[in-house]
Amino acid sequence: MTNAELEKRQKQAEKLCDEWQHKAGDLQTTLDRTQNDMQSTAQDLIYARTQLEETRDQLNAVKRENKTMSGTRFCATIHRTFQ
Repeated sequence: MTNAELEKRQKQAEKLCDEWQHKAGDLQTTLDRTQNDMQSTAQDLIYARTQLEETRDQLNAVKRENKTMSGTRFCATIHRTFQ
């Protein structure tokens, strides 16, 4: 091989190497963005689960209160009926 052919191959190899480094950099950037998005989504999910749990607790409290009040009204109605 001549010196010119070797230089040409070296330039091609360097060009190919640069292309792959650029692709690797793009992939790293995409990975970083995706990981940030995933972390943000996980935080949103935790917040939503907490809100759901609090809402269920409130619903259960209202149900208990309604049950208690329903029983109280029933007892008051019976009491008035038999007096």
